[in-house]
Parts: sequence; structure tokens; C-alpha cells
Amino acid sequence: SYPPYSLKLIFVKGERAFLAGVAVEVIRSDDQATLVSIPGEEVQGPWLFLNLSPGKYVVKATDSGGTTIEKSITLSGKKTTPVHFRWR
Repeated sequence: SYPPYSLKLIFVKGERAFLAGVAVEVIRSDDQATLVSIPGEEVQGPWLFLNLSPGKYVVKATDSGGTTIEKSITLSGKKTTPVHFRWR
């Protein structure tokens, strides 16, 4: 079973290959405050669980090649929200 965290980030390269070494930044939408900043060398696998309060956020994920994907998300706090980041 997965940890009971509000957010599950999933990193994928191409159609099937999982990706590690992704740098992650989480910004609160209402005041643009950076809540989480994790360097790529600390992300060991293709999943990253974060325990954030309900609300709206912007998540930026940057692969080792420097390509950033940005997504806006809303967390309800009632279940884990999975968010996929796919690099081509």
C-alpha cells in the first residue's frame, strides 16, 4: 500500500520508461510561495510522495537534461492525487 500522502508524482520518459533524478519545486498558487524544493540527485525513483494541505499548487519538475514540465494541481485532502510528468 502507498503512504497516505495527498500527492503522488510519477515521472516517465517516453512511452514506458520510468525516470529518476528529477528536480521538483512546489509553489503555492495563492501567494507564489515555494513550499518544497528537491534537487534531482535526491529523487531516487520514478515516484515521489508529498504530504501537502488541501489547496492549489504549481508543480515544476525538471529532468536531468534541463527540460521543465509545469502543472497546476488542486488537492482536496480526501485522497491521494496522482500527477504524471512525461518527457518525450
